[in-house]
Amino acid sequence: FQCIVENNTRHSDVSAVFVAYCPCLHRCFHPCFIAVFRNAGGPAFQSIVRIDEGPGHTLWFASETAGLFRVRGNDIRRYSTAEGLGNEPVTSVLVDRSGRIWALARRAFVMSHADADDFTALQLPSVDHCRAIMQDHEGSIWIGTAGYGISRIRPTSFRMFSSRNGLPGGGV
Repeated sequence: FQCIVENNTRHSDVSAVFVAYCPCLHRCFHPCFIAVFRNAGGPAFQSIVRIDEGPGHTLWFASETAGLFRVRGNDIRRYSTAEGLGNEPVTSVLVDRSGRIWALARRAFVMSHADADDFTALQLPSVDHCRAIMQDHEGSIWIGTAGYGISRIRPTSFRMFSSRNGLPGGGV
């Protein structure tokens, strides 16, 4: 298996578990898994490290080798350098409650909504080698890094937490 993710119903009325296993995406419909998308040999399901679901059952795939993918029904779109993402592997993706798409690579990128054409690199101090992202119950975005700590992004503020703030180490 390349990636397993549970949709926690942020954008859907039904909780679901998705499994990416080349060349298919499977969804658990208790008690079995059903292929919900088949990729005929393309790059979409190579090195998938994270899946997230947005409004309208839109699926987003972070790939360490091929960028970021959006799947809507049978339509698949790849986002990479031309859309503003860096050349680095995409390590994580998050669709926040506002519908913004966050993609992590060496830096953090954000897209205003699922139908936008490109990503914007965020200029965050001391944030490099981004690895993990989540949104908490207050709406803050948390980004874990490889060696620098964890950052919290709020609409009006930014804060970096490190071993000086009690973390056992810089890698999160």
